[in-house]
Amino acid sequence: GIPSDEVDCFARDTVAAVAIVFFVLAVFTLELGANMAATGKRFFVPFIFWNYMDLMVVSISLGVAFYKIYYDQTTVVEDADGNHLPPIVSLKNNPEVCNAASGTEASNN
Repeated sequence: GIPSDEVDCFARDTVAAVAIVFFVLAVFTLELGANMAATGKRFFVPFIFWNYMDLMVVSISLGVAFYKIYYDQTTVVEDADGNHLPPIVSLKNNPEVCNAASGTEASNN
């Protein structure tokens, strides 16, 4: 795994993590779309619980994933001098910013 001092202090995802999430969501979206195309109107009528559940889970997952990407990309993090920091701000590279974000003081040991 990723060492704890290299994880983003603001819980933003790496590009690799985002790529994996969207690959998995693409597979499920394609499966849902193929099922809907193959069954046509019968996907919705008569009421089949699992079809609606599949549609709801995929739709909500896509919405959450897009919101998370938007949030991660629009969260601006600055250091004490007002400089914009890169998308991944880790304890290893920016201890003072991470400590300020978590409410802890940096120790000078």
